[in-house]
Amino acid sequence: MSNYGILFDLDGTLWDSAEHVATAWNEVFAQHPGLSLTLTADDIHGVMGMLLPDIAKKLLPDMPEEERTPLFQRAMDNEIATLERLGGELYPNLVETLTELRKKYKLYIVSNCQCGYIESFLNHHNMWQYFDGKLAAGDTGLPKWDNIKKVVEDEKLTRSIYVGDIYADYMAASRAGIRFIHASYGFGTVPKGTISIPSIDALPQAADAFFFGQEDKMKQKITAKVVSQEKLCDGIYSMVIEAYGIAAFAKAGQFISVYTNDGAHLLPRPISLCEVDKFAGTLRIVYRVAGFGTDAFSKYQAGDPIEILGPLGNGFPTRSDAKAFLIGGGIGIPPMLEMAKKLSAQGIAKENIMAVLGYRDVLFLNEDFAPYATVVIATEDGSAGTKGNVLNAIEANDLTADVIYACGPTPMLRAIKAFAEKNNITCYVSMEEKMACGVGACLGCVCQSVEVDDHSQVHNKRICKDGPVFDATEVVL
Repeated sequence: MSNYGILFDLDGTLWDSAEHVATAWNEVFAQHPGLSLTLTADDIHGVMGMLLPDIAKKLLPDMPEEERTPLFQRAMDNEIATLERLGGELYPNLVETLTELRKKYKLYIVSNCQCGYIESFLNHHNMWQYFDGKLAAGDTGLPKWDNIKKVVEDEKLTRSIYVGDIYADYMAASRAGIRFIHASYGFGTVPKGTISIPSIDALPQAADAFFFGQEDKMKQKITAKVVSQEKLCDGIYSMVIEAYGIAAFAKAGQFISVYTNDGAHLLPRPISLCEVDKFAGTLRIVYRVAGFGTDAFSKYQAGDPIEILGPLGNGFPTRSDAKAFLIGGGIGIPPMLEMAKKLSAQGIAKENIMAVLGYRDVLFLNEDFAPYATVVIATEDGSAGTKGNVLNAIEANDLTADVIYACGPTPMLRAIKAFAEKNNITCYVSMEEKMACGVGACLGCVCQSVEVDDHSQVHNKRICKDGPVFDATEVVL
């Protein structure tokens, strides 16, 4: 067996216990003086996945907490006893599916439930033989994402996925940094485009696709949500997007493809990632309005749906022992911000992260770099910093570095490559190019490479798939 793991939510994923849970709770509520609350299975479905204090507060918001908490604890105790006796409704083909999965994967249950709940499932339905472990919020007092991380780390799983049915499961898996598969037959919804299975017996095929080298077939094209939109300066906009499943895996130097809501314009626009907040599940993009697509994006407001695909591309490699130049020119500046944050998080001192930013005239984002890097500015008109280009600024400030990360227009990258070769500095460049598919299939964004490309058998590399980041020695600029 591999050291790959599948972690399951319980309610809405492996079984439906709501009918018997409602019965158990109602028995306790009926004995409480002055309380006339009768719950249905649908009521239970509406709170499954929530922690006990949140369930109690939602169902009895007006009852004092000192009365509500012991009442629900009695209800939970009766629930465990009832489920040990009666069990729940297993989803069709569950046993057959678990039997098949066990041949290749380690299986676990991670739930937000109280102590004893998972055991009632395992005991009544004789399921212990199928699972390698379990963890409940009642066991640890931790939220689900921390329990997911704990199982992955404690079991030393090399790759893992979480299978659940509600948005909170999607969010928890993403915060824990593992892939999520939506059990769409369960009780909840997740962002459109999330990988999903219509029944539990579809899981083996989806798991095999992820674990055995076909993850490209599971790219996340989702309908995300705009959190905020801000105009930074004339023609330059900053948008924050909530996209837990993509943010969990995104890294500095990657990009997303953003689709317009106009059916007449089918091709997406590739936009580099400016910032990634994995815990908040957000992506920040900073872009210039240059045509129909980006103009349409500039009209989006907080709360609007937005269709995106990602994360795409390879991203920047990082070194924690090197003095670094982060060189951005124009709209090539935004992706360098996440890189500055990444290097800073790795412990590189601010004075050893030098953000050399080149502008025509109006500055943007330069203040965002200040907490992480030493900022050096060049402007073509001399209105700020050094008059000239980024290399003029490096020379004027007598700066040196061990590695260069750069993004910007091709003439700038060409000059930086020559500078790196002359000074024997390792150099990585992120190339800008118009794209069509964004996933390497159409060959619409090739650049000339030094070596023959394995894919096309010519001196080409696909910027979207092989890049956008390249060792400068690999490509002809």
